[in-house]
Amino acid sequence: MTPRDYDYGGYWPKKKPRRPGPGPKRTGRSPFGSTWWGREWVGALEGRARLDPNRLPRGKTYARQGAVGDIDVSAGEVSAPVQGSRRTPYQVRIRVRLFTAEEWSAVFDALACQAGHAAALLEGEIPPEVAGDVQAVGLDLLPGPGELQRSGPPPAPSDPEHRLQPDAQSP
Repeated sequence: MTPRDYDYGGYWPKKKPRRPGPGPKRTGRSPFGSTWWGREWVGALEGRARLDPNRLPRGKTYARQGAVGDIDVSAGEVSAPVQGSRRTPYQVRIRVRLFTAEEWSAVFDALACQAGHAAALLEGEIPPEVAGDVQAVGLDLLPGPGELQRSGPPPAPSDPEHRLQPDAQSP
């Protein structure tokens, strides 16, 4: 006999969410991105990066539930373990295009004219005006269409994308 063979009186007990470690649980539905930079990134992910429209809301839900482990940020990549609906946590990586040496040179030249911006960057802050300085040399700090690459497991079977592409592979 399986558990479904028993009569639970119409009630099926909910599973407790599995968490991959020290991921903090967010309380309430506070917005993601507490700084102007964080809000700009979320806006870019929601709008112009052209991601699968179901993935970002699911990721936000996992973050609110504490199902995202420690986030590792390195040059051009962000990764974290995620405990989704699968039995074991899986690793998700998001890669962004890195600036070339020539592009960095142009950015440094633009920022060199703004001593206050350079000082703030050295203090670990990103003044909002820096985005404009970078755009003035024809570059953008935020991802645009096709500039993000995600890797991780294929979509879950309940995901409509999975049903449309049964042999879907992660990029």
